[in-house]
Order: sequence, then structure tokens, then C-alpha cells
Amino acid sequence: MNVRRGSLALGAALGAALALLPGALGAQSGVPSIGAGRVAAQVAAGTVALPVGYVAGGLATRQVARWLGASDDAASRAADVGAYVGTALGTAGAVSLVGARGPGVGSYPAAVGGAVLGGAASMLVVRAVRRPNDAPAKACHVGCVLASALVVALPSVGATVAYDASRRAKR
Repeated sequence: MNVRRGSLALGAALGAALALLPGALGAQSGVPSIGAGRVAAQVAAGTVALPVGYVAGGLATRQVARWLGASDDAASRAADVGAYVGTALGTAGAVSLVGARGPGVGSYPAAVGGAVLGGAASMLVVRAVRRPNDAPAKACHVGCVLASALVVALPSVGATVAYDASRRAKR
């Protein structure tokens, strides 16, 4: 994929993510609105939890697979799946913990779904900016740095938007 198409895909993904954020900030019926600070804290907490969930999910799944008698190859494949599941669960958990301290409470399953959608968007960004294997190595410039930040932040943004969109008044 050439750089121009990769930049367009990156811009489209970033625009879509930013277009969803105001919905997370808007007030739900009967639920006080949340501030930008809480949304930023949710995104930051989810972003920090992402690598923790990835590593913990992968290691735990590999150990369970080995304990169940799986071969090294099968345990490795299971660890890959467990890492992605751990990423979604950990990211959504951190977003939900921060969000539950505010006015109203959202849905953890919605946050998991948002994290999965954000992860899928991250994979699309990676595919959009990936150079062919035979392309010469180049230094990472602004587009590369932005793409990297977007890949890491999108699961957390997705979880935050979904959690905050599902908010209702506390009982």
C-alpha cells in the first residue's frame, strides 16, 4: 500500500474515533453528563491496562493449555487467542472501573464490545500503513508515530465510547 492511501486510511480511522467521542460526553436521559476529564481518565486507564491484559491473558492461557496437555504449538496458538481476549477484558475493566466512579454507571459487556471493535479498527490501521516486505526500510516519521499511537489507543477509545453510551442513573 502506498503512503498516500495509508495516510488517508489513518486519517479516516482517526476521524471516526474522534467523531464517536462527543456521544460519550453527551448526557443520557436522566443521567448527569460526564466531563472530558473523566473520559480522558477512562481512555488513559484502558490504554495502560491494554498491555497488561495482553501479557496476562497470553501467559495464563498458555499455562492452562500446557496443563491440559497441549503441545507447544497448540499452547502457543491458544496463548495468542488468550492474549487478545485478555486485552479486551482488561481494557474494558479499567474503563469500567474509572467510569463507575462518576455520575451513572455503564455496561461492562458494552465496554468489552467497544474494546473488540476498537481492536478491529487497530488491525485495519496496521494493515493500512504496513509496507510491503520488499520495500526499503525507512525511518518512522509523523504518520508512523500517529499510526502507532492510534493502534494502541483505539481499543480504549472504543471501550470508553461504548461504556459511556450505555450509562444509566445509579440505583
